Amino acid sequence: MPPATQTPVPSDGPGTGKPGCVRAVDASFVIRVTIPLFSGGSSYYSTRQANNRREQASYELEHTANTTITTITTLEQYYRVFSTSAERIRTLRQNVSDATALVDAMRKSVNGGERTNTDALQAERQSYQARLALLRTYVEWFQAYAKLQFYAGRFSEEDVLVLNRHFLAEVR
Repeated sequence: MPPATQTPVPSDGPGTGKPGCVRAVDASFVIRVTIPLFSGGSSYYSTRQANNRREQASYELEHTANTTITTITTLEQYYRVFSTSAERIRTLRQNVSDATALVDAMRKSVNGGERTNTDALQAERQSYQARLALLRTYVEWFQAYAKLQFYAGRFSEEDVLVLNRHFLAEVR
């Protein structure tokens, strides 16, 4: 489109100013809009592809969030086991000590004729159950420690040696 044309117009009225003043006679502008009526379906498929990518990203985000929540829950469980195991071990050691004393007392009572062999066997059974509970607690404690170190990214050969020292100290 050609630019607006300007033509000199002679001044013919009072207060119009100087003769030969230039005024715009024609002013126009153009806006061009292109709207494809049919582009071979590319816009439709581009929209579908974008929606599918958004849905996939949403699914992956949800999966990551669920995995993170599961991992945090698992870590909390390991931490609770690790933090409560020391106190539980002290209690179970006392139980083993009491059960061993009960076995000795039952054997003396059987020898004195006050108790039967069944009572002595029941006391020994309780003693072994107390020992078994103590060993299970040690195993849970060691596993919780190892898994916490592993998930923290710090599990190393030194941690295995620490666990071994603790285990050997408890056996003696």
